[in-house]
Amino acid sequence: MGKRKLIGVFATEISSRVQGSLYKSLHERAAKLGYNLVLFSATHDTIKNTTTSKITVGLFRLAENMDLAAIIIHAQSLGDIEIINYLIGLGKSRNIPVLVYDCDVFGIEGSRGVVTIKPDYRQGFAESVRHLIEHHGCRHIFMLAGIKNNKYSDDRIEMYRQEMSAHGIEYSEEQIGYGEFWELPAVAAVNKFLDSGLPVDAICCANDSMAISATRVLSQRGIRVPEDILVTGFDGIDDGKYNMPVISTCEPDMDAVSDFIFNVINGSTEETEYLIPLRFYPKESCGCSNQNTIQDRVEIARLLDNNRQNTWLHHMVAAMQFDMIDSCSLWDSLGYMDGTLSYFKDYSHLYCLRENIEELTDFSEAFDKMRVHFNKDFLTFDECGSFSVKDVIPAYERVFENAADEDIFMLRMIYCGEKDYGYAILRAKSYSSNEVKLMGQFVESFTHILESILRNMRLKQANDKLSEMYERMSEIYIRDMLTGLYNRHGYYRDLEEYIKKAELQSGYLHLISIDMDGMKIINDNYGHLEGDNAIKAVAMAIEDYFEKPCISARFGGDEFSVAVFNENKESFSAEKISSDFNNYLKNMPFLAEKEYSVAVSVGYAMAKISEMENIKEIEKIADDCMYENKRRRKKAKQS
Repeated sequence: MGKRKLIGVFATEISSRVQGSLYKSLHERAAKLGYNLVLFSATHDTIKNTTTSKITVGLFRLAENMDLAAIIIHAQSLGDIEIINYLIGLGKSRNIPVLVYDCDVFGIEGSRGVVTIKPDYRQGFAESVRHLIEHHGCRHIFMLAGIKNNKYSDDRIEMYRQEMSAHGIEYSEEQIGYGEFWELPAVAAVNKFLDSGLPVDAICCANDSMAISATRVLSQRGIRVPEDILVTGFDGIDDGKYNMPVISTCEPDMDAVSDFIFNVINGSTEETEYLIPLRFYPKESCGCSNQNTIQDRVEIARLLDNNRQNTWLHHMVAAMQFDMIDSCSLWDSLGYMDGTLSYFKDYSHLYCLRENIEELTDFSEAFDKMRVHFNKDFLTFDECGSFSVKDVIPAYERVFENAADEDIFMLRMIYCGEKDYGYAILRAKSYSSNEVKLMGQFVESFTHILESILRNMRLKQANDKLSEMYERMSEIYIRDMLTGLYNRHGYYRDLEEYIKKAELQSGYLHLISIDMDGMKIINDNYGHLEGDNAIKAVAMAIEDYFEKPCISARFGGDEFSVAVFNENKESFSAEKISSDFNNYLKNMPFLAEKEYSVAVSVGYAMAKISEMENIKEIEKIADDCMYENKRRRKKAKQS
């Protein structure tokens, strides 16, 4: 097999039906003529209605390192004259044919050294209006145009006027409405037609979306299509084929486009401009019988299969994203990808990311060193690893220049915001718009997973550093500065660890809640320094009175908590602890010279460790017990 030649196609929305039909036709002819298509799929910013320039340029620059035989630019989909000019310059520097498709809005002409290709919208729309007049005898034809002062819309209005005049049919400007190429304005315009009081035989629409809207408005108002009013569309979208009734429409002849493109590449023609012929397909909405019933059934079967594929991938990706949401391992995601992508048996996948991407924080620099992070049926095992971006992929010559006849390649950026992580390369044996769309969606999903993993990794690194600092400072952060007992954080940390210890599962947890009596009196009469001394006295008593293992803490103010672990269920009672502990305080040398006395109220609760479900419930029992003890002590003191 001789060396293959590559044709670069640069566009966004490469899975759209209209563009897809061209790529499918190009691929079929390329396979027979010794060429392979390489589709550079840029990402379109639907909010700004522009191409994401920085990311797109990063993708298109890969073409600088590829041996291309021709460049095809889908100008309308890219929507960025700077990027279009960059690609034209790249083709001229290589002295290879540059073909610019759908370029009217940019004023690009063949005289610039490129070949321009554009649909003959005027001819196509004229044919649809002519069909209503000559085949159906319509005389009261209304037109649903696009956007005011839009070239494509104005061209179609001009064709409407010419055909009406050429057939001697009078019309008024009231018969032209602007649906702006989408649903809501189209609905308003059709209602205005119907409310005008003028007779209406037919409504010819500047695209299929507006034609679908027209049929729905008419149906809602009790008007039958086509029995009462005929409707035609223009551009041949899938939705029109599945509408009831099926929309009569015009579609470009993409096979004729493919033939012309390869004639240019092979030098068989010197034409620098080509108008794509459009063919009118009469269907149900204009009153013609559906002459393509078998083909339409094939289309419906294809749509159903596409829906099954889309639903399946949605569930698979959702499950993968859910499973990976907390992952800090890039390699874990690759394992999930392998299983998911196995469904697409006719595709090979190669994901190339920046080398050491796990450590990178600055993505402003262009690609340099890359690494193969995921490879499914694309390279041999020993070809995976690091490589220079100038090589595009490892084993470039074997993969691209000696590709099989039927191979078609698609390149797509892996990025998030302005951070470009790398690129994915897909290889297929045939072109399917739906599968290309699914592959694009999967790359986007992988990007989101990648971004999540990288964030998790950086968060883990930050947490690890904090943990190291925490370990060094733990004795400060988990201790009460006044008493040296645990604070609330230290208490619960150790309590949870103790409860989990296997050797304690057969034993009991005894929780003691302690609250000082008359703390405000000490502070008010003897000062806060003496109040602090009283708190220290209680802490010292707790340390001496309760045997280990136990965890003791000051929760703030004059509140304390003690957790004791042992094998004896009958170790304590609230009354015994209250009596013994207060006696212990009375006899403390630390308090012997003080003019005030220190006393506490005590609450108690107990549970078998292996049977505990919620520590908070046991704590509440101990607290309630303590408050009851405090009430009794206060009442006894007053009596």
